[in-house]
Amino acid sequence: MITEGALKWLGLGSPDARMDPFIGFTAQSPLFVQQAEFDGSQSWVTNENKLLWFNAQKFPHIKGDNVKRVFCFGGSTTFGRPFSDKTSFCGWLRVFLNTADKTHQWEVINVGGVSYASYRVSILMQEIQRYEPDLFIVYSGHNEFLEKRTYSLLADLPGWILELLGSVSQTHVYGTLRNILTSPKDATNNAIDNSKHSLQQAHDSASTLDENNPEVSPMLDVADGWKEYRRDKLQREETKKHFGFNLRQMAKLAREASIQMLWVVPASNLKDISPFKSESSLKASDSRNQEFMRLMQSVDYQGNAELKIRSLKDALSLDPEHALAHYLYAQSLLEVGDYQTAEAAFHQALDTDVLPLRITSALERELRDNGQKESIPVIDFPLILNAKMKQEYAHEIIGNEFFLDHVHPTIEGNRMLALSIFQWMSEEGLLIPDADWSELKVSQKTQELIAGLNINEQADALVRLGNVLSWARKADDAFALYQKAYDMTGGSTEVLGPLARTALQLGRNDTAITLYVNAFGATDSHEDIGFVLQELLLGEGLSSKPQKKAAFLWELLQKIPENSVVNNLYGVEMVELGYSNESIEAFGKAVQFSPENIEYRFNLAMSLSEQGRFAEALEHFQRYTEENFDNALAFNNLGVSLTATGRFEEAIPAFRRALELDPTLENARVNFQRVSAKVSQMKKQ
Repeated sequence: MITEGALKWLGLGSPDARMDPFIGFTAQSPLFVQQAEFDGSQSWVTNENKLLWFNAQKFPHIKGDNVKRVFCFGGSTTFGRPFSDKTSFCGWLRVFLNTADKTHQWEVINVGGVSYASYRVSILMQEIQRYEPDLFIVYSGHNEFLEKRTYSLLADLPGWILELLGSVSQTHVYGTLRNILTSPKDATNNAIDNSKHSLQQAHDSASTLDENNPEVSPMLDVADGWKEYRRDKLQREETKKHFGFNLRQMAKLAREASIQMLWVVPASNLKDISPFKSESSLKASDSRNQEFMRLMQSVDYQGNAELKIRSLKDALSLDPEHALAHYLYAQSLLEVGDYQTAEAAFHQALDTDVLPLRITSALERELRDNGQKESIPVIDFPLILNAKMKQEYAHEIIGNEFFLDHVHPTIEGNRMLALSIFQWMSEEGLLIPDADWSELKVSQKTQELIAGLNINEQADALVRLGNVLSWARKADDAFALYQKAYDMTGGSTEVLGPLARTALQLGRNDTAITLYVNAFGATDSHEDIGFVLQELLLGEGLSSKPQKKAAFLWELLQKIPENSVVNNLYGVEMVELGYSNESIEAFGKAVQFSPENIEYRFNLAMSLSEQGRFAEALEHFQRYTEENFDNALAFNNLGVSLTATGRFEEAIPAFRRALELDPTLENARVNFQRVSAKVSQMKKQ
């Protein structure tokens, strides 16, 4: 104690709240910085370099006498994804509190960080405690497996030793020893050098944070990052221990700073999102694996739910850790009305998912258990949604009714959570609603907020969410979000592309064709839709398959034969495939239906020239070059067509212009020389 006191007095070995015994030193720049206002006052505002992960928030530097400050922590759900802070549970709570309690000004500040796991929340809390908070609300648990975190040997130690290390790391003695024994560079890299088990088996590097780039680096942001996930039971156990440690660190901080804290058990979409990755526990050479595969394939052809249940039950007896088998089993049970068994099977599907992007049952238990041990109140969001499902449906299994994807609630789901938090705050005496607060006021404020939402912004958010699901190979779920965004915007061209692309990925060619037929029919801006269609043809799955592209365009032409955009694109594919007659016919129709489009004329003229039909090509080259003076190839071909039709003198200026535009165009140089010589010879005669 004497040594500790002396070191503290000398200012040596200052404790670092960013030291985590599981992952070591974690550098983090502040979330909030001071900003001077026009009236001379100071505010705390979100650091600009954090706006990629956090909402822009602002609150006074000096807390007012009647102000209550609430901070909402967590990941992208707290942030408000796929939308924004306004419709997050934090945003809803802000509206309800300031409407219900006029005696206080409620500053509800959203510090939810996209992809933030609990250890990042715990570190962030060290900063936020300085801003005079009254209440911390924590919604965390979905992102624990999102980053590549490799655990050190410390993770193998008993829990009580880890807790002791966590406490000791906050002393000046520990800080002094750390400074002596490690260089500044080592301090940022020593956490996991002796690692034994990694979430990414292919990599041995640690997941300590780079001081120059301390923010989140999700594995899923890497191309094919999902492939790095493998079943690793030890990793899951270590992650659970780390999650529990982080929760206890949060509780300790709040207790020591006299800050009220509330934890929320995150909810997940069980019913309508299949596992992100399944992995067989059987070896490929195992005869049981062959039988398992046979049973799984048979399910695709069984229309009867009872038969599916029997096959899937047999399959799971062979491989009880196959996530997709559990999910299909659960769906079949739901179909026959065995809700209790179905719910258990859905949970099994989630817990055996090799790519766990939803909070697992083990982490849920860890949160609830630590809440009880640390005397932290817990709101159980899954139970709230279960009750609502039971009230409105025949079962309580949570699905798309309250979720947009695997973890992000609908706007209504966030509103429900905010009202539950509001009710808890009222019961705990943290607020006393005004006498006029009522269900009617709740309804009025709900309608006001919804009416103020921007439809296009919502649609953009759904498209971004769909892109994530598409990346995760969940084309069905992505299609549903794109369709919702498309309908919401009345058929936006920007949404048409991903919607049609996903339809093709799912083998729904007729759907994609109908989308384009309707889009072309709904607007005169055919060029815009043509650009989207061209992007589709150049996209993944079609770019290297000209025959498939041509077949799609041919089907589209059967519906809209007089569409010049589609005819032109079809002509391009015919050129690619070497069908010159068909390309001329298609380009000819494009020119017929859009004679003012010089690009179509150029394509037609080029195809005619390839067949030696220079007299027919000449008219179109002339029309093209009258409006486009910068295409060297066009002027060279104009000269060729003039030469072929005996108009030698007129060809010379065309070749000369081609060379002015591109002096390296050898064909134009040779043509110019030959025709010039021919004209000179003719004049001599």
